[in-house]
Amino acid sequence: MGTSKLSRIETATLEWRGDCPIAKSYGDIYFSPEDGMAESQWVFIQGNNLEQRWQSRPASFCIAELGFGSGLNFLLSCRRWLQLSQPEHCLHYLAVELQPFLPEDLHRAIGGFTPLSRELQALQAVYPPPVHGWHRLNLFDARVRLTLAYMDVHEWLGAAEFKADAWFLDGFAPASNAQMWQQDLWPMVAGHTAAGGTFATFTAAGAVRRGLVAAGFEVVKTPGFAGKREMLQGRLASKATRPVKPKQQPWFATPAVRYTEKTATVIGAGLAGVFTADSLLRRGWRVTVVDRLGAPAQATSGNAAAVIFNKFGAYDGLFERFYQQAYLYAVTHLPALIKTHKHYSACGMLQLAHSDREQQQQEELIAADLWPAEWLQSLGQVAATELAGLQLTRGGLFFPRSGWLDPRALCQTLLSAHAENRLCMNTEVVRIEYEPSSARWQVFAKQNELISQSSVLVLANALDATCFAETATLQLKAFRGQVTTLGATPQSAALNTVLCFGGYLTPAYQGQHYLGATFDADDYSLAPRNEDNERNLRTLAEVEPDVAAALQQSQTNNIRGAKAGLRCHSDDNLPLVGPVPDKNFYQSAYADLRKGRLNKDYPIAQVYPGLYINTGHGSKGVTGSPLAAEILAAYINAEPQPVPEKLRCALHPARFLIRNLKRKV
Repeated sequence: MGTSKLSRIETATLEWRGDCPIAKSYGDIYFSPEDGMAESQWVFIQGNNLEQRWQSRPASFCIAELGFGSGLNFLLSCRRWLQLSQPEHCLHYLAVELQPFLPEDLHRAIGGFTPLSRELQALQAVYPPPVHGWHRLNLFDARVRLTLAYMDVHEWLGAAEFKADAWFLDGFAPASNAQMWQQDLWPMVAGHTAAGGTFATFTAAGAVRRGLVAAGFEVVKTPGFAGKREMLQGRLASKATRPVKPKQQPWFATPAVRYTEKTATVIGAGLAGVFTADSLLRRGWRVTVVDRLGAPAQATSGNAAAVIFNKFGAYDGLFERFYQQAYLYAVTHLPALIKTHKHYSACGMLQLAHSDREQQQQEELIAADLWPAEWLQSLGQVAATELAGLQLTRGGLFFPRSGWLDPRALCQTLLSAHAENRLCMNTEVVRIEYEPSSARWQVFAKQNELISQSSVLVLANALDATCFAETATLQLKAFRGQVTTLGATPQSAALNTVLCFGGYLTPAYQGQHYLGATFDADDYSLAPRNEDNERNLRTLAEVEPDVAAALQQSQTNNIRGAKAGLRCHSDDNLPLVGPVPDKNFYQSAYADLRKGRLNKDYPIAQVYPGLYINTGHGSKGVTGSPLAAEILAAYINAEPQPVPEKLRCALHPARFLIRNLKRKV
């Protein structure tokens, strides 16, 4: 757990001139009360010459905005991109906002712009809560990917990895918002600008113009909107020496690769593999999914019910950051992915205060006031009992957006949604080999049978990912977990929400509850055990005896079955997501880390070309896998990452190699 408290995000405090919002904190308007949509078109769309640039149908385009505000610039950009781009092309839109709008204020501000009603509805469906951090949002079947950061602009630019093709320099007048328009901003903007990248801004303030010029931009003054005398626009000079961020740790540097042949093989058809395949298929790749079992999600991902779960706290840390963002991404996007899938229930999740320590952590979280009530509620025993539908002895935290789903049905749904994928079930991979002449990975089964060859290979097969020479030294371990199936009784059928208490219990589905799960190291047996079923029941009875009693029928425990699986964990309990490191190169090139030489000018890391891994999700596969797949797809497609650089590095598969070198292991 982290040691510093998480930051609280204050929402925008507004006054209104009709339906035009005014920020009380800054004493400035968000857009022109005469015609905000026309202003946005003039200053930012035309100011960056976007419509003409999009006529050439670029496969992807990146816009970055300082000050998301009401979302007007974003929504107008979406509208024009959808009109001018090809269905398979993607607009990446990255924006920062320190004081986000409440959903109702967003609707009031934009609702009057009728041409944007479709875009507004799409944004409202995924609009994130005002929680500090990054929020990745997919709109219009991922033709638009919005990465929205709720934080200070300098914090965001210091943590982000992207090169913008166009900048929207918004965010109130410099006289009203001096904290943003500082001179150290412009080198950061230039460092995040692609070759030939442009900018536009409503202001013509001299300090802004001089800062942009000093950072390497060619700047011109042009007529402003609706009688405003001037605004600024321009582009990064072709010969500009762009200041860059402090040197990235070379061992975690992102490989600069663009694949001309968009073919991929994913080994593993569990949650990590299927989400990876789905993310690539949505980007126009042809994907082959290989699994040693007869159907998707038959191993650890094959439990009949998985809870979309995260244990929140008031303190900051890399583990907390990843799973907070992953949880928000999962609960926002899973319902849309499986809208026709009946094996899903957004019933919420009640995290019971099952111990003194848990009670203290919950009280600290509520006192920090980080989450709105639509996302997190503190309930006493009486309110928790009423919500759950069964008698409880304690209260806890209720997460209204959580729920449970059937991972097997989810994986089948995602794979069947794409005609471009190929499934190879009942196929055990025994060897992988890179062929340099064709720049392809070859995947072989027994009897040296060539199953697949592709430019990219992703290992998403849990602990089996270490069965190959290239990955044998990755630090992964397995924990056995057993889930118990219980028949629903007339009493237990009243349960309305998932209960979490160190274990978990789902509401009844098709006459059955799922109670889990044991957690045992150094145990590789997959045979269900009666004693583990009894252990699951004892854990529940110790916390909520009345709930356990409701599951009994005729004085028996009403056990219908059980499933055991091996959960794959890393040593720090974060998943491994990214390119597979070349161990020999690391141990040679970075040997001086053993001597404490951290500031030496080390070379950029070498990784196995086209080889990636996505594993180590433990018991949080349904929560972490969707975002992990997007991180991996961003690596493969050279896209802006959906997470901060520090978090990407924390997930990098080379992290244990580097830690061992520093610790002289």
